[in-house]
Amino acid sequence: MKNEEQLLTRSTLEKALSLVESLEGGDAKEAARLVAELSQCLEEDFVQEVGKITRDLHNTLVDLSEHKEKNLKDITDELPDAKDRLEHVVKLTEDATNKTIDVVEVCLPLGDRLALRSAQLLTEWDRLQHQEVTPKEFKMLYHGLGDFLAELKGNAEFLNKALNDVLMTQEYQDLTGQLIGHVLNLVNHVETNLVDLVSAAKGAGYNFTEKEKSTVLAEGPVVNVHKRENIVASQDDVDDLLSSLGL
Repeated sequence: MKNEEQLLTRSTLEKALSLVESLEGGDAKEAARLVAELSQCLEEDFVQEVGKITRDLHNTLVDLSEHKEKNLKDITDELPDAKDRLEHVVKLTEDATNKTIDVVEVCLPLGDRLALRSAQLLTEWDRLQHQEVTPKEFKMLYHGLGDFLAELKGNAEFLNKALNDVLMTQEYQDLTGQLIGHVLNLVNHVETNLVDLVSAAKGAGYNFTEKEKSTVLAEGPVVNVHKRENIVASQDDVDDLLSSLGL
């Protein structure tokens, strides 16, 4: 094939030189004949080039079909599972939030009662230190302190149990972190396969229409940028590729 192309190129060059000589010699008839032959050669070269591009594109699509079929099937199978995982994460988060709010709503009034009773007893205790209480008031203060200490003990046990419940509720984050990590891996896998597909199509000669870049950013802010340098770089590479293709 390469030798045939070289022969065609050499033949075309010889005809072009002959055309120049004919024009310089004033041989209009010969010049017209050479122009017709050159036009036919150029048409044949064009057809061959189109055929070559078509063959390259066909080979690329066949290669993608063979090498990407399994990956695409895996992705298709995993997408519903990823949706279920995210829904489970939402449910776990919602349940943990509701349980935490319920515990806090119970504990807040309890804390308010303890604060109010403590303030009352401190006032009576201050009067006792200044010897401003009567024997009857002293007896009432004595029994009040006993009742308060008993109540304080029960409330402390209740608060301890409530805080333990809140702590146990937060353990959902370990599970949700694993679920979200699995979904992120799937998203990265999908992105990699799509980028490979676009790159292969571009390499096969498919021209994408250039579009004006939108001024509205489609992606949200990146969290913990200083910890995700490799991810940002990879995303920039993807954005550059898609932008160059007008996507």
